[in-house]
Amino acid sequence: HAAIPWAIVRFILQSAIVHKERMAEIVTNTEYLGKLIVRCVAYEELYLVESKPCNYFSLKLAVEKLYLEILKFLVETAKQLNRTKLGSVLRAILEPEALREILQGIKFHEQQLAAELELAQRNVAQTSFAVTQTVVDHNHKQLTQLLDDLEKPIQRVVSDLQACYQSVQAKKRKNVLNWITNTEYEAPHHLALQGLLEDTGKWFFDRTEYKEWRSASASNTGEVPKDSWLTEEISIAGAGKTKLTCQVIKELHSANPNEVLCFFYCKRDGEASRRIPLTVLQAIIKQLSLRQPDGLPNEILNRYMVDQENCFPAGKSGVLRWEDCGTLLLSLLNMYPQTTIIIDALDELDLDYESKHRHLLLELLNDVILKCESLVKIFVASRDDQDIVMEFKKVPNLFIKATDNLKDIERYIIREFETDRRFSRLPWSPALKNIVYAELCKKANGMFQWVKLQLQFLVSMKVERDIRQKLGKAPKGLMAAYDQIYSLIESEEEYGREAAKCALMWVMCTAMPLTMEMLLEATRYATGSQDIISAEVLLELCRNLLTWDKSEKSNVVQFAHLSVKEYLIAGKWTEAEAHAIAAKSCLTVLISENGLPRTRYRNTTLLEYADSYWLEHVSEGCAGPSRQTFKQPLCDFLGNPALPSPSYRNWIRGGQQSRRVPIARIQYKLYEAHLSTPPNPIFLVAACDFLLEYTDETWPQWECFDLRSRNDRGESLLCIAAENGNSAVVTRLLTHDVVNLNVKGSFGDNPLLVAAYWGHAEI
Repeated sequence: HAAIPWAIVRFILQSAIVHKERMAEIVTNTEYLGKLIVRCVAYEELYLVESKPCNYFSLKLAVEKLYLEILKFLVETAKQLNRTKLGSVLRAILEPEALREILQGIKFHEQQLAAELELAQRNVAQTSFAVTQTVVDHNHKQLTQLLDDLEKPIQRVVSDLQACYQSVQAKKRKNVLNWITNTEYEAPHHLALQGLLEDTGKWFFDRTEYKEWRSASASNTGEVPKDSWLTEEISIAGAGKTKLTCQVIKELHSANPNEVLCFFYCKRDGEASRRIPLTVLQAIIKQLSLRQPDGLPNEILNRYMVDQENCFPAGKSGVLRWEDCGTLLLSLLNMYPQTTIIIDALDELDLDYESKHRHLLLELLNDVILKCESLVKIFVASRDDQDIVMEFKKVPNLFIKATDNLKDIERYIIREFETDRRFSRLPWSPALKNIVYAELCKKANGMFQWVKLQLQFLVSMKVERDIRQKLGKAPKGLMAAYDQIYSLIESEEEYGREAAKCALMWVMCTAMPLTMEMLLEATRYATGSQDIISAEVLLELCRNLLTWDKSEKSNVVQFAHLSVKEYLIAGKWTEAEAHAIAAKSCLTVLISENGLPRTRYRNTTLLEYADSYWLEHVSEGCAGPSRQTFKQPLCDFLGNPALPSPSYRNWIRGGQQSRRVPIARIQYKLYEAHLSTPPNPIFLVAACDFLLEYTDETWPQWECFDLRSRNDRGESLLCIAAENGNSAVVTRLLTHDVVNLNVKGSFGDNPLLVAAYWGHAEI
């Protein structure tokens, strides 16, 4: 009775190893046959071309038979390699002796050839009584040349294999680096270098605290060395903190180009990842990994292989988790005798991102310094936010006063006078420049941004008397300067005013940096006008509150300074209002283009941006009364469960076809819960509670829908609502008898267990 079960067990065990054994056998024997072919070619040259021994025909027949057996082996090998893995395993199990029988035939004919060769050699030796040293030398040269000729194809194959290997390694390296993070850390530094004045921050480098930090050595006290940290705290907005940090990086690199230096520029507006504490750690780890001359460190590769075995999506970025960062960072820092870490704008990190408060970043770095065997120095530039001040009480702190950077401001004004051609025209006489210079230096109060705004404001005037009058009434403080600029925006004609406001709101809430082409298109959709305006006109309408980086690598539009965004949020619009404008634009472009099949994910057009982020803007825009702004476009885009709109159907089909992980946070959270065949917006409403109020007025009663339908993952509406904490939809579904409380989802759990697992106690 055990025979059949044991046969099955034996088959399974054989299938696990037989494929590898067969492949190893092919590789070994192919090498052996290659050498045998080379020998046969030499025999042909010696005995079948140059001379003809008495057994010429039998020798030729022996060579041909050996070639025939070799060809049989190669044909069988080709068949083996062309089969599927399952086919190869079955073939190896059912016919285990197929290759071996051919190999035995090869060895038999090899022995036959050896006997014929021995006879031919004796015959040649007896008949060639006139063999001289010259003939021997000639034969030797021929054989040497033959071997060289045979070697050339081998070298070519080796070269091709090396190129193939290097290509595979380069692809793997790219995947590993992308797994750490794909957030750009060098571009912000190059951007900060633009317009950096010579000798900027010289006063800073002369400070005692900085000199002590630079000269600090390792401590063996078991505590974090006091001089490992240096913080630069600035209470004034627009004081040139980033430029000063940039100069510190430049100074450290020029002093010792071989020093291990890692840096990161945090930024609250623009690219979302640059305000996440985890991204800072990932960027530092990436830079340390790239410092290794022999390739990526084994610690990184091993961690990557572990995550790969756990089946994370291929090519997905930012998979390196917080809990792994501390261990990896410590091991990487120990590879170098000294490392310097520089973090700019720490205050612009999110206070709380997925329970990873920014103070945990400082605690982790502090812990790493304590455990690290090598010297680690950290420089942090930040505003004096209360939580940051408390964290840095015990470390050296350089608090920058308003008068500290006066020399830098003076040099900046002089440079603008010399390089901006507008200051070389009337009415800008040397005397007027001296007056403006003295007045701006007097009122700057350490604010670079204020000086920059005043120069831009004054240079646009045409009469000297107006310049002198405005200079005497220059606004005090950065916020007052923004009030002055915003009043100029309000004085524009209707469309120009609306275009400027919509552009500012888009930049305020965008989920990723926008190119100028995307911003111009978004502004047209937001204002509802088809009039085309140029990039230069839009920047002029915004009165230089926006800047355009025209470099090929960046080409993005952003606020001239973080304080611009703070000013707008504090007194002009809420973020919910800005998101409502963006949601309206996204939905309008999706409707006009009938949705977007996601064939690629470059996000280089507004249509592609809207495909990824419309739901996120709708979610954020629901927070205030401005949600009515996008109500009609949203209802038009969704349609209803009985008749979804063509745009919605195309959007869903695009999500089904795309193999990429969704970019937007909400779509990632949904994890395909909204995807269904055929497309039905009721699944999206079940997952997103903020959409329910928009559908109540336009959708018929829910009894008209098939409430027992399931999405592409096999989940019911009740399971989806329970998983996403959508209590309003759960309540509504429970009023219908057709809804089964115990229906199981794709993982075998009923809605109650799903709600419990995700912590939705009210459900």
